[in-house]
Amino acid sequence: MTGADLKSSSLRDANLSGSNLTRASLRLADLRRALLDSTTQVDDKWRLVCNVAKEGAVERDLSGADLSWADLRDVDMSKANLSGADLQGADLSGANLTRADLTGAILNEATQIGEKWRLAWEIVNHGVADRDLTGLDLSDTSLRGVDLSGMDLSELDLTNADLTGAILPDANLQGALMDERTTIDDKWRLVWEIGSQGGAGRDLSEADLSGVSLEGVDLSGVRFRLAILRDTDLRSADLTGADLSGADLVGADLSDAKLTSVDLRGARMDYTTKIDPKWRLIWEIVNHRMAGRDLSDADLCGVDLCGADLRLANLRRANLQGAQLVHTDLSGAALNSADLTNVDLSAADLSGADLSGANLTGVKMDYRTRLDDKWMLVWEIVNKGAAGLDLSDTDLRGARLDGANLYMADLSNSDLCDSSLVRADMRETALEGAEMGRADLTGADLSLAELRGAAMVDTTGLDEKWQLAWEIVNIGAAGRDLSGSDLSCTDLRGADLRGVNLHGADLSGAKLHLADLSGADLSGANLDNVDLSRANLFNADMRGVDLVGSELSDTNLDRARLTGANLTDARVTEEQLSQAVSLEGAVMPDGFKKVTRSSEDDDQD
Repeated sequence: MTGADLKSSSLRDANLSGSNLTRASLRLADLRRALLDSTTQVDDKWRLVCNVAKEGAVERDLSGADLSWADLRDVDMSKANLSGADLQGADLSGANLTRADLTGAILNEATQIGEKWRLAWEIVNHGVADRDLTGLDLSDTSLRGVDLSGMDLSELDLTNADLTGAILPDANLQGALMDERTTIDDKWRLVWEIGSQGGAGRDLSEADLSGVSLEGVDLSGVRFRLAILRDTDLRSADLTGADLSGADLVGADLSDAKLTSVDLRGARMDYTTKIDPKWRLIWEIVNHRMAGRDLSDADLCGVDLCGADLRLANLRRANLQGAQLVHTDLSGAALNSADLTNVDLSAADLSGADLSGANLTGVKMDYRTRLDDKWMLVWEIVNKGAAGLDLSDTDLRGARLDGANLYMADLSNSDLCDSSLVRADMRETALEGAEMGRADLTGADLSLAELRGAAMVDTTGLDEKWQLAWEIVNIGAAGRDLSGSDLSCTDLRGADLRGVNLHGADLSGAKLHLADLSGADLSGANLDNVDLSRANLFNADMRGVDLVGSELSDTNLDRARLTGANLTDARVTEEQLSQAVSLEGAVMPDGFKKVTRSSEDDDQD
């Protein structure tokens, strides 16, 4: 059969012993299980093809072999070295090329090969260029040394693939499919594990993660101490509470990363590091002396400034909410109007610091914290309350006491100038002689607070009700028209209310002990549970007044008109009521005789 044309012939199971096939054309001939021996004369190429077709090529070195137009269907060539092999026109349909090295192999359009293997061959030999690999199947392939830098490999099937020596800087491995059989350098397996399984709380101290992509990964609480993160893509990553102390961040991209409470002490950065201005400032603060620096209005919310040197720093109006300031030196710092909500100041030094207007709500301190007595007291009031405490003659100038519990506290003669008492509970608080200039009392509850003698020049936010009460007890209201006014729960003891018009006013729960209401018009007013003990109601018009439960002991009711008044449960004597001009239609306390005055008496009055 010398020179015979046996193209595409089926020689399967054929006995070719002693045959002369010299120069015969065996293109795509099926030589599987064909019997060749030493007596068979055949070109070396086809002897090799026959051997491969019959015996397979598992882990066989076929580098540079001429296998063009060979019929290698269904042959097991796993892990074979096919580098530089000529596979033009070969039929590799169904062949097992698991981890076969196709580097430099020659294929053409006539080569019949599985789609996966052709893709692997293209990648290995021509690169990936702008190819979209997401979601493709490259399982079992050999991608040794392939440059996949910057590629999106998410959802790419790489199970049992060989990526030894693959170049993967900035490649997105999140969601890529790998298993324990996938061969990949330790660095990139770690990157894959972090990206696909999350890295929260892991200890990655001293890890080399330079040039990797961890964009958007949850790295909260990770320990990156002394880690190499040069040129690492950390955009939008969650690094909340991460330890980056001593880490190399040169060239790293941390744009939009969450860095709340991150530790940047000793971290290396330069102009190539991309990081939001807020966090670059934090890095500068913890790594360089910042004593005396102007940080006014700075956004330092949630930052870790433990141990930082901020002596004499200007932190006016700075937002430090939730910041970690353990062991931080803030001595002499200006913290005026700074927001220190929930800040940890354990062992911090704030001696000589100005905390005027600072929000100390939820601030954590311990026995090591150094703070001037005035501000320590302010902190206690804000966080523990001061109900019933004696704070008389106390310096609280500039203190922010928003929402503080000052119920029944004694603040007489205290200095509250420029303080903020927004929504403070100041019920029954003693403010006699207190200096309150420019204080903010917006929404403060001053029910039954003692306002006599309190200096309230230029206060802001004071409710009209309390402003009126202050005017009455400090200036007097004789002859004023206060009809319909709300003076409920006000402390008007001893007030001069002679001849005042309080028609229809609400005075329920008010204290009017020793008040002079002679000649006052109280008709239709609500005087429920009012303390009128020893008050002067001479000739007062109290027609239709509601005095349910009111205290009238020793009250002067001489010539008072009580027509239609409701005196249910009022503490008053019949002798007192006998002094009134008219009680016609009045509801009397239990056990009292019904006393009637003629309307003529009223008319005469």
